[in-house]
Amino acid sequence: MRNGAWALVALTALWPCLGALAQTTDAERVVQLQQENERLRREVEDLQRRLQQLEHGEGAVTPPTPTPGSRDPGTDPWGNPNAVFRSLTAKFRESMQEKGQAIPAADADDKLVASYRKVAGKWIESMQRFEQAVSWRIRVSECVQVNARPRELEFVAHVLRPDGSRVEPAFTFRCAAATVGDLAPGKAAGDWVLQGKVVPILELQPEGTSEPRGNPFGLAPTIAPLVEARLRYVVKSLKAEPSAAP
Repeated sequence: MRNGAWALVALTALWPCLGALAQTTDAERVVQLQQENERLRREVEDLQRRLQQLEHGEGAVTPPTPTPGSRDPGTDPWGNPNAVFRSLTAKFRESMQEKGQAIPAADADDKLVASYRKVAGKWIESMQRFEQAVSWRIRVSECVQVNARPRELEFVAHVLRPDGSRVEPAFTFRCAAATVGDLAPGKAAGDWVLQGKVVPILELQPEGTSEPRGNPFGLAPTIAPLVEARLRYVVKSLKAEPSAAP
């Protein structure tokens, strides 16, 4: 098998990740594309090296096994970012149902949309102080210093399931370096236990946005028509797992 064919194998492995990117924010897509590009480059180089070994009779070529992972949020209502978005969606819909407010479809009339916007806006106000404590096993793939005074770090990570597989996509969080013992960015890659809280940042799309829609390419994902949601992570501690310390 020649180099082009191995590249096709690697691209095929990458395709599900690209499908997931269409549902993330612009900032997340940039980070994930950079990560996947780097991963793909390493895989192609590895495959080319193994092909050369095979051509010189140095052993059989074994394609790399892709890291298992999916967007499945699992059963824990707050167990990962996907589960958090799912729980926020459920809370919103329950509130609308309790208030007797219909959620408008794309062809809803202006009266229904106006009523919905009013009730949704009040729900967002009621959620301003909402926060959820979390304790997640995560795998950090990247860490950079983003501020010097005070020193602040930014992490790119995946939440891990009990079986060790990753919940896609990656998420990004920041914290003061002092919170994690002045961790050096170069030593951050590995498995950790993140303890802290998740704070949803909720916004109603501008008045000019008249049609309720899912917003797959917007700057923030939506948990319901016209209701945008971002997640802010407040880190209390980041401790290396005893069996997988970086």
